[in-house]
Amino acid sequence: MLLVGILSAVANRQLLAIAYSINTMPAKIKLEKINEELATTFRKKRNRLRKSQEEIADKAEIDRSYFSEIECGKVSVSVAVAHKIARALNTSLSRIMKNVENKL
Repeated sequence: MLLVGILSAVANRQLLAIAYSINTMPAKIKLEKINEELATTFRKKRNRLRKSQEEIADKAEIDRSYFSEIECGKVSVSVAVAHKIARALNTSLSRIMKNVENKL
């Protein structure tokens, strides 16, 4: 549990940095842009690993259709779910969020 707390704190700091980096955008556009970049980052990483959505969803213990919606940028994802997906993609949430931040 301590590790999850630490990871959440790191992810929250990165989310704040992302929000700061796109401070001039309206709130709805900010969230859409973050969701879009997060979706793209997850999809590219999954494709590099040559894994199916089902394989990653199973490993992350989430529904495949939900993972598909995340990858399409249709839904916002919690830090906990993003962490599960990052682990399923053999990476860290902080690395995922850094990629997102760099694209904003």
